[in-house]
Amino acid sequence: MRIQNFQVALVKKTQQLLPRALRDFQPRAFFSLVKLYYSNPKLHYEVWVRGAERLVEIGLHFEECKN
Repeated sequence: MRIQNFQVALVKKTQQLLPRALRDFQPRAFFSLVKLYYSNPKLHYEVWVRGAERLVEIGLHFEECKN
């Protein structure tokens, strides 16, 4: 499966499996990485396809927000 197809399938399946109240997240894809977040993009889930290592990395990121 191509990475872009995986990313689309990931977003669709995640929306299907979440309770209705949590399905309104925002997806953002960058190359082999997809981020899922709600109102604050600095707080997001991340799924990264690492092809060379044959891995899929999944994480919850809390990025610093400077005002």
